[in-house]
Amino acid sequence: MARIHIKVTATVPDTLLIQLDALIATHAYPSRSAAIEAALTALLRARMDAHIEAEAAKLDPGQEQQLADEGLDDYTTLRLLGRRAPFDAASWGHSSGPSVAR
Repeated sequence: MARIHIKVTATVPDTLLIQLDALIATHAYPSRSAAIEAALTALLRARMDAHIEAEAAKLDPGQEQQLADEGLDDYTTLRLLGRRAPFDAASWGHSSGPSVAR
């Protein structure tokens, strides 16, 4: 899918523009637009990473492990009893779709 680019105007300090043009002169980026796009992408990714890290810090590792173990125990019990996993289309009365090997 092609991305749509929209032209924007920004006012920046001359020292910043000199450094940006130096990057372009060394072929680090093909154009100002490409360099600014890369910088904005890095900024937005860093902010998203910080947000995810802050949310993950709120989780209790012990509780998360317990929940994962419970899910694994349920799945293992089903498999040992020879039953299909609950996400198997055949167990829901559908004849098509992927099935879990026994």
